[in-house]
Amino acid sequence: NDARPGSAIDIYNPMLRRHVKAKVIGKIPPNTYKHDVNIIISPSIAKELGIFDARFKVNIKYEK
Repeated sequence: NDARPGSAIDIYNPMLRRHVKAKVIGKIPPNTYKHDVNIIISPSIAKELGIFDARFKVNIKYEK
């Protein structure tokens, strides 16, 4: 929720060593998910990262 909408973030899957740049479209509303959910990605981004599970671990880089 710290990234500005419209900005780009870098998402890295350490298991497969894949990087993807994605655009932030909005913030996650409070109390929607548990505290361990930091991002929600589109199916196309998940496919590029090689992610097939509903929950996964990625590294995120963005400018505040």
